[in-house]
Amino acid sequence: MVPRAAAASRGAHCGSILMGGLKWLAGTLLSLLVWHMSFPEHISHIRRRFPRYLLNPAVRYPLIVRLGILAEYLISKQNREVHAKSGRASYRLLSMTGTAHLLLLRESLYSFLCASSSLPPLEILNDGSLQDDEIRRALSFWPEPFQIFHPDQIMLSIHEYPFYPFLDTLAASHPLGLKLAFILCRSQYGNQLFSDSDILWFRDPAHYLDGQLLTCPIAIGREDSVSLNQNLAKLFFPKLLQLPGPNSGCVWSTTNLLDVDCLHQVLSASVDYPTDYFNEQTILAILTCMRGEWLPDHVCETSFHDRFALIRANPQSSPHCSRHYVNILRHLFYLDAISMSGGWIKAISNYLFSRLQFD
Repeated sequence: MVPRAAAASRGAHCGSILMGGLKWLAGTLLSLLVWHMSFPEHISHIRRRFPRYLLNPAVRYPLIVRLGILAEYLISKQNREVHAKSGRASYRLLSMTGTAHLLLLRESLYSFLCASSSLPPLEILNDGSLQDDEIRRALSFWPEPFQIFHPDQIMLSIHEYPFYPFLDTLAASHPLGLKLAFILCRSQYGNQLFSDSDILWFRDPAHYLDGQLLTCPIAIGREDSVSLNQNLAKLFFPKLLQLPGPNSGCVWSTTNLLDVDCLHQVLSASVDYPTDYFNEQTILAILTCMRGEWLPDHVCETSFHDRFALIRANPQSSPHCSRHYVNILRHLFYLDAISMSGGWIKAISNYLFSRLQFD
């Protein structure tokens, strides 16, 4: 009985320490919120306005979502420093952004820069909602100049292909159609990795990209749900509707996808559903089934098991190179970005220092 009593005592002691820490954190955050109100804020596509609705008890958000929104606010007040890289990657890194995704892109590329051992040439598609200077300022930590493309440039460069009218319809109907056009167009220029702006990187993917995927024409990831244009999937590959489903957050290619012989047929069928949210993901999944293979599981994780979990593992202890935080996981993106940047205490102290400088 004595050891059991001692264990209970230690458990109670640990519980009291934990509760004390949580009370300190809650008190600090509350003081921060109240003190914050006396200062003006500088707002931009990166710097967020303070989410005052979090103070409203009538707003019924789970605690983990509230913390994620607060994490987004604190992350938006931080600056990112340049990370020099001596090595040169054997592929190009592509991504896409707009007004709603610029902060996501900054954090995604910063995590990639910290995780990678070599620097790939960077290409960004501006969806037209931002000035190029805004993107360059947000990504000023990137150690080398990078290219910014616009929708008109992308579509003009492939206007001679017979399927151009179909692809142009998709690109004009939905931003993800524009993403598809960007991936297809830039695949003419060699090995490339497209990474969505809502992906955080924990490890260098070069081991896979320069290894088993080096000669793979196209590869995309998987997820534990099925998010597809079901009519299109049934027409070409009904098995795509089985779990696990495809996910095009990461798209790897080593060949000119514009020359894939089945592309014309797939694009012509897709224009019957021009605004379907999952056209792009379905088309890339069909091309993968026809000409490529799935990305190894460890390259990019897309899972929903911890969507509302308050106690979560450190993201950098994950066996995966990256994680795709689709829209319903966006709060976890910022929570993990906070964790990877030194934790809450560092984020709060940086915020307080920046406020003392009046933004």
